[in-house]
Amino acid sequence: MGLGTLAGVARHQHGLFTRAQARAAGIDRNGLLRFEGVGVFERQTARVFRFAGSAPSPYTLVLAAVLDAGKQAVASHLTAASLWGVPNLSSSPIHVAIPRTDRVRRRPVARLHQATCLPDDLLTVLHDVPVVVPALAVLQVAAIAPRRAAHVADTLWAKRVLRIGELQAVHDRYQRQGQVGIKVVRRLLEHRSDEMRPAESGNERRFEWIMADGGVDTLRRQIDLGGAAWIGRVDYADTVVPLVVEVHSDRYHSSLTTRQVDAARIARLQQTGFTVVVVWDHEIWGDPDVVLERVKFTRAGLLVTAA
Repeated sequence: MGLGTLAGVARHQHGLFTRAQARAAGIDRNGLLRFEGVGVFERQTARVFRFAGSAPSPYTLVLAAVLDAGKQAVASHLTAASLWGVPNLSSSPIHVAIPRTDRVRRRPVARLHQATCLPDDLLTVLHDVPVVVPALAVLQVAAIAPRRAAHVADTLWAKRVLRIGELQAVHDRYQRQGQVGIKVVRRLLEHRSDEMRPAESGNERRFEWIMADGGVDTLRRQIDLGGAAWIGRVDYADTVVPLVVEVHSDRYHSSLTTRQVDAARIARLQQTGFTVVVVWDHEIWGDPDVVLERVKFTRAGLLVTAA
């Protein structure tokens, strides 16, 4: 018991430990203050300390927030999505889920979410941080940031850390409880299955986010067209009207030879009766409203013609 015991605990917590863990190791409040005073410990929060000189970690702040929230707390929502590998999510606030039966502690350092249901089989440990599994993270994101849910789900799917079947199981489990975000997840599931290929490029995921945000939900990714006289696999084909959308990048579609190949393919699609809309990666990232308007305008014209 003592400092060595506590160091063994902190070794698996990025150098961190709680007041309760210190007490369990035989170090009381006065001992904490004494060790803090001579520079052995550094205070991270009101309830969490760190061994001075322990190796820095990108997960220290998240784990400190989780430990501060209580023994049953886990990283959740956007913070969990970030831990699982979704890029470009804000690191602040840190989102932490706790059971609804737990007391919310004073001066929490995280945004706390009291959850009615946090079953053990939907919790795990990643980078030594207690965290919800990817499927539950998607549902949680859908509850607080519904416009980001598709991006989070598709990124985790493309990284092979999420299967659509797992998301379906979480949906089925929580829908009986009227969980916030269920309707968003249900819409995601309508257009995704484990038999499909996930969007693997950032351009695809960005384009799909633009379409979903703009209310266009009839485009399907990577569709073979032409039947016996196969034309090729297009980036997106509409399920209602004869519309094809091709997402081109300046890097791979700017050379003279590539442009000639693209033009010939588009001509074949048009001869078969398809209208082709080409959008470029610089438009997807720099002018998404133009991309959305181009697709919606073309699609509306085809709907009028079909009527």
